[in-house]
Amino acid sequence: MKRKCYFFANDNDYNMFTSFLKEVTTILIDTKPLLINESINPLKNISEAQSIQLCLLNTNIVSLPEYSKEYNNIQGYAHFHPIGKGRMQLLRSTVEKGKFLKNGQLYGFSEDEDSEAWIKEVFSWIKRHSKKVYRTTLNRNTVSEHPEANYYCFPSASEEFNGEEGKFLTIANDVYCMAK
Repeated sequence: MKRKCYFFANDNDYNMFTSFLKEVTTILIDTKPLLINESINPLKNISEAQSIQLCLLNTNIVSLPEYSKEYNNIQGYAHFHPIGKGRMQLLRSTVEKGKFLKNGQLYGFSEDEDSEAWIKEVFSWIKRHSKKVYRTTLNRNTVSEHPEANYYCFPSASEEFNGEEGKFLTIANDVYCMAK
């Protein structure tokens, strides 16, 4: 099963999402390469990550020691796999030019039942706790009637990037959106 969605989130939203993830025994791992003998230190919050990409690891499915063994050795650095059994890849939303929030992405792929159930639970939570996203223009005189498929905006980001003061959600260069 493959699932992918795009989302908009700021630090407040990441705090809320992190709390949920911890309830479903998920630990957060920054996917920046580590020296081969360096140990993985799980993050307390998504916002702490040094890189844009994180691995969400469900420790009921794959233990941290198991995950620690699955990497590619590239010039003495361990590059870990963020997608697979018991894990999902999260790419964080980023602020561009100080006023545009570019979407993040969550991707899960698995062929085992436990991972599939966990992935479904996380994606369902996102849908329940977010708003739909609609294309608009910079002056907000037109808003699409139909939401963007698989795009979601968490509450705090939708308040902050609502078109006021020129702050918008963006899914690509010159493609602006609002949540409702």
